[in-house]
Amino acid sequence: MFLCFADESGDDSLDLSTTKSKFFVLCSLQIRDKDSFEFEDRISEFLDKYNLPKRANLKKLRRGSYDYPTFKRFGKSKKHAFWTELYEVLNESPVTLIASVINKENLVTKYIHPDNPLERAYKHLIEKIDYFLQGENEIGAIIFDESYERDRIRRKHLYWKSFGTEWQKIKNIYRSPLFIREDESFAMQMADLCAYNVYRLFNQGKCDYFKLIENLFHLYVSKDDIQVAIKVFPISKYETRRIYECGQFAIDV
Repeated sequence: MFLCFADESGDDSLDLSTTKSKFFVLCSLQIRDKDSFEFEDRISEFLDKYNLPKRANLKKLRRGSYDYPTFKRFGKSKKHAFWTELYEVLNESPVTLIASVINKENLVTKYIHPDNPLERAYKHLIEKIDYFLQGENEIGAIIFDESYERDRIRRKHLYWKSFGTEWQKIKNIYRSPLFIREDESFAMQMADLCAYNVYRLFNQGKCDYFKLIENLFHLYVSKDDIQVAIKVFPISKYETRRIYECGQFAIDV
């Protein structure tokens, strides 16, 4: 069984005059339940190496929380080394990433009554996760931070699980999503960090940290071509631009 930890980055407002982000991101981190305990231990050991609490919240560290004065005192180079090494730990772990990215500007332009970006992003994410699980011949449970849009996510999840989406039946995912406190799981916190790195790539054109996770994204064959499990929607049929390219895949928006 896979545990699929999902988190967002960006806001889901469609008021383009006030929103801070053109793209809304959902990213999930997939790990087998039998591997999750060792993963949590490895992150704890890594934090201890930097003289940080073994249960320090990685999300709060990213945001510069005053809960961790030791980390606040790190210089720029030491912080860079910390994050780089953390992603090395992630790359050495048996995890797979999947992301769903909504271009809010294109969404508003294309549809008279556009879907909420969160709901649309989750629809594409659940499809990609289900497809990944099918290839692994496994089932999975999707897990969110308990503070995030529980009722809306649960309602949509149950509908798609029961009736499928417009494009596929959802066969390999547990009937209901689960919700936990983010400080209970490093995997949940890492899903947040990865979502933020995808957000920075799309909204700010910054790929420095995205490069550190690019090899973790699920790759699959579609029409005899290798595709990366980063669903970007909607793509303009009139104009596209390439924002990222590596040896394994390219990303167009």
